[in-house]
Amino acid sequence: MNTVHGNAGVLQIEVREPLGSLIACCAVYCQVDCCDLNAFDVNAHTMLWWLRDHEQDADGARRQLDLLIDRVSAHGGPVRLDDFCFEWPHGSECAEYLKMWREEFARALRIGPQGAPPEQRLREAACRGRTDFVREVYRMANESGAAEQSHPWSTIPERRERALGVLFALARLDSSDDGIRNEVGYARRVLSEQGLSW
Repeated sequence: MNTVHGNAGVLQIEVREPLGSLIACCAVYCQVDCCDLNAFDVNAHTMLWWLRDHEQDADGARRQLDLLIDRVSAHGGPVRLDDFCFEWPHGSECAEYLKMWREEFARALRIGPQGAPPEQRLREAACRGRTDFVREVYRMANESGAAEQSHPWSTIPERRERALGVLFALARLDSSDDGIRNEVGYARRVLSEQGLSW
């Protein structure tokens, strides 16, 4: 499960596999030891990258997350999770944060390893507001690297097709929008380099 260390009232936990690798997969914005919680993209679509390679571990990670939430909820003092490089003043605060992970992981499991169509993702994000839309565009641009010829996943047809679908959706967005201009330009450039039009 998880390794627990006691330190003057602080409940210190080091998360083990398979949940540990799911957590690491979501550290996309920065190094965790630099930015702690700000390093993570706690989102179902980010978690799908882990799920595609670890589908057989999904139930174990879900159970592990449930047990972790129960464990920290019961602790009345500070909780430090090494995998997040963060310490919460009270176990209930840590539990609330982990519940957000559980909610997004449950959403990833409902979506399934194949993922949602790119257009649907953009529509849903737009309904949640401007910030979520810009984040979703950024997230999708990062996912689309498998369409580039130099990317190691470009030789895996399923991943390349998924990445191309994402690029086509991004290339059709408004390139004059300052919040997404770079991502739209990236999508158009990669498609053009491969002789594809949008």
